[in-house]
Amino acid sequence: MGSICNDIREAFGKSDKERDKDLLEPSDINIYRNLSYGDDPNQLLDLYTPQNDNKKPVIINFHGGAWVYGDKEGYKYYCMSLANQEFAVVNFTYRLAPEYKFPSALEDMNLVMNWLKENANKYNLDLDNIFAIGDSAGAHYLSLYALILTNKSYQDLIKIYPTHNLHLNAMILNCGIYNFKTFDLGTNKLMKHVLQSSSQKKLIKTLDYIDENYVPVMIMTCQNDFLKENAGILIQKLIEKNVEHEYIFYTQGLGHVFNLDISKDISREYNNRELMYFRHKMKRGK
Repeated sequence: MGSICNDIREAFGKSDKERDKDLLEPSDINIYRNLSYGDDPNQLLDLYTPQNDNKKPVIINFHGGAWVYGDKEGYKYYCMSLANQEFAVVNFTYRLAPEYKFPSALEDMNLVMNWLKENANKYNLDLDNIFAIGDSAGAHYLSLYALILTNKSYQDLIKIYPTHNLHLNAMILNCGIYNFKTFDLGTNKLMKHVLQSSSQKKLIKTLDYIDENYVPVMIMTCQNDFLKENAGILIQKLIEKNVEHEYIFYTQGLGHVFNLDISKDISREYNNRELMYFRHKMKRGK
């Protein structure tokens, strides 16, 4: 493994541990841990659900971490905080680069969707109302998975085919990266660890494959997000293709993926806004 991957894992792990050090798991939700959604031991998810008998709409969380870091444990408090407000939340660990090259994470998201279909009755999940959230590299991955669901040409290029017959009602992309036109993949040390070869460069360019069938999306960034320029470029493409979208920009000196720090009032305020957006996109009554 390259030192850049080790450095990211060490730095991000230390930061996440500090962020969550005073948090406790809530007692008012159901927690189902370490459910397998694939054959690899890394393919595990946690499911958090409200403590009621209602059929529950679903949020899938696609975690960030520069494509090489992260798992469900680093997102459990954030995801749990969403789960006592009507929604079931799927918090999954996916296979990371460089041990598993692109598009392993997208294959894993596809398996999670299969898992939902197979387990909906067991956990009382509403498959007519499936949503997803991604942040940073997870937002990038989610933006690509939305292409798999909506663009047959992209399916054929990446060779990932949904077998679940499910769709996303809407998604939220937080502080993500979507513009790779100025991203020098030939010399960038990190992406050399992520991609199998330079021939895959075209497959990570979300903007090149968005069409009018793309998933409705809310995009968030903020004043001190080092990726904030990506949001505007994505929005230009969505407007060009007549894709329904909303855009939220926070000032107040907020930084990259600030919403994950649920100890902060502003983070909880935005996360409630995420849920409001999903409620607005729900299909009701069948």
